[in-house]
Amino acid sequence: ISWTEPMLSFFRFTSLFRLDFDALNVACVFQQDGAMLRGALPLLTYPFIVAGLSLVVLTHRMFRGYFPLDRLWNVCGMLLLVLYITISLSVLLPFKCKTNPNGSLAMATEPGIICWESPEHLKLVYMSILGILVYVIGTFCVACWATLKYQSWIASKTRWHVVKYYRFLFSRFRPECYYFGLVYLARNTLIALL
Repeated sequence: ISWTEPMLSFFRFTSLFRLDFDALNVACVFQQDGAMLRGALPLLTYPFIVAGLSLVVLTHRMFRGYFPLDRLWNVCGMLLLVLYITISLSVLLPFKCKTNPNGSLAMATEPGIICWESPEHLKLVYMSILGILVYVIGTFCVACWATLKYQSWIASKTRWHVVKYYRFLFSRFRPECYYFGLVYLARNTLIALL
């Protein structure tokens, strides 16, 4: 379908939520275009957002005084949960290959890159493995650890304040269902894998 305005602008804008930065013409900024750039940008989006938020908090603390770090931690955690499916989908893209008419495999999103043979694809796979370890597995492990520690944190007279750093994971659910944050994250992981 060939879309016209205003839908064309709307679809370009919503592509940013898929971490597809082609609508912003980032190739003009970096003076290059290619699969490596399109593969690296989704991986770097979250660290850049966290760095920007940290800079805002640091500036606030310098000029206005105290700003609780648990709020920054919760905002970053909530952003990670919001971006979790999108980041998971983008790190899995190098593993999605389709068969060409000549029998070779090409990336579904980059048909010019031959899977498992071209050096560019191998670089994308290495970046993807790093993204899977950091974002998908790392986030899930932190959520598992916090969920396992939750009851001991609540029961402890000295460690109960740690729970406020993980409000993004626990506060949406009733206290007796504190582990639903982990269930929610597991569901999102399965959605990204399917």
